[in-house]
Amino acid sequence: MMTRYFILLIALSTLLSFHAISAATEALPPKTRALVVVDSSVYPQIRKRLEKYIDHIRWEFQVELKVLSDNFYDMKPPEIRAKLRSEYENSSLPLVGAIMVGPIPHAIKSSLGAVETTQKQLKLVKQAQARGDKREAWKQWVKMPYLTPAPLYYEDFDASWIDEDGDGVFERMETDAETNPTEIWTAWWVPPTNNRSSHPAFLNSFLKKLHLYHSGRIDGRNGMIFIAGNGNSVEITEAWTVLMNGAMESTPHKVTHVASRHAEMAEKVLPKYSPEFHAEDLVKPITEKRWQHMHIVTHGNPAGYYWEHNAVTVKTLSTLKFRNTGPNIITTSGCSNGNFRGKNRGEPDFSMSMGNRLLFSNNTITVAYYGAASPQSTGVFAMVHTELI
Repeated sequence: MMTRYFILLIALSTLLSFHAISAATEALPPKTRALVVVDSSVYPQIRKRLEKYIDHIRWEFQVELKVLSDNFYDMKPPEIRAKLRSEYENSSLPLVGAIMVGPIPHAIKSSLGAVETTQKQLKLVKQAQARGDKREAWKQWVKMPYLTPAPLYYEDFDASWIDEDGDGVFERMETDAETNPTEIWTAWWVPPTNNRSSHPAFLNSFLKKLHLYHSGRIDGRNGMIFIAGNGNSVEITEAWTVLMNGAMESTPHKVTHVASRHAEMAEKVLPKYSPEFHAEDLVKPITEKRWQHMHIVTHGNPAGYYWEHNAVTVKTLSTLKFRNTGPNIITTSGCSNGNFRGKNRGEPDFSMSMGNRLLFSNNTITVAYYGAASPQSTGVFAMVHTELI
């Protein structure tokens, strides 16, 4: 996992450097293409601002963005995958990626492999709750399968996805990642709401923020904050901090602040540290200043970031605490992922998604969020491993 983040951040550093170079050059013809996949009910209402964003990307990075508008909200993932694959195979320019606008249906993998199992366990949970048996309710709840989003389904067209019981949830995927790389990348713009009528307003607000960012008007300062809500050892926090510094050398920026419960971790890497004991001790450094980049290493689940008996959630990290502050770019790793759907059991609740709340708020300067699509771990007790989103 550390290696993948290193590659991601090096690519990001290269991208930022290229941004500076392109600003001083004439517009060049596009070299590659990416898709903007948007539902036909939303597209007319965001078209004007979307075209501005498309202009930015074409001029800065020589990437042509082609809008693909259809009734995507009501399609099944196999239909959407077929359309993406057709575009990939028939594009006049090399197709390298797709921006999925709104809550486009995403493929689901189940840790136990059945929607029926989820429904059965949920029934047992409710029965125990009705009896007032909290212990039994919890016992049945933890047996429910994780329904983890699988962005790789739209990225690796050669992989085989197996839905053994025909319930629409994939039990397994077969591919050789070493000899069969993904064909495209995907990025997701998912408003933090399940109310479809609110999607255009959220998306227009985000596109406005992207316009300001690409115009150079909401940049963070030349610094990075490292959030270590819990550290298993001094070595882990040191390793991640050194990794972040190394990845940012070409910008040339370094970690300038560490917020960690264990001050000795920060002392060995940086002269400044902030011992953290409560949620506010992490929220304060995030919300008070502008940062170019923030990296988060904590425990986590669909509700937010956890350590010991404290937590930073959508409620404690309220966007009202930001005043055009926070980070431009957020990266997460390990257990601090898993907040993409807001829930990993049952139907998603996008209003609970921390990353999407920060992206779509007018109070923050956040424009990019990199992490995994579901909880995962790189430790010896890893239960769920998922690709980056």
